Amino acid sequence: MSTEEIPKACGIFIIPLEDGTGFSVRNFNGLWDTFPEEEAEQYEALVYGLMHIATEGFEFLGSIGKIILENERNEQIEFEADDELIDAIAESKIIPFNRKN
Repeated sequence: MSTEEIPKACGIFIIPLEDGTGFSVRNFNGLWDTFPEEEAEQYEALVYGLMHIATEGFEFLGSIGKIILENERNEQIEFEADDELIDAIAESKIIPFNRKN
């Protein structure tokens, strides 16, 4: 990745190894030109902390991520109108609503 392609962001890449035995963690920090040095260093430290957690606690992070994904999926509500409701809507009269400006 060239310096022109680095976004004005920071974070980590989790890259699966080709042999399927695990992953590597790489960092990126495109904030050096955007923030003062002290603030960019704080983000750099945050990214290195994330790298350590991802490397050493990958099983924990995976289990937490799985729980979060399941909760998000379970919160999706699908609604199917009952036949009685559909009939009631079909029989109802529509009353025009006039707006006054």
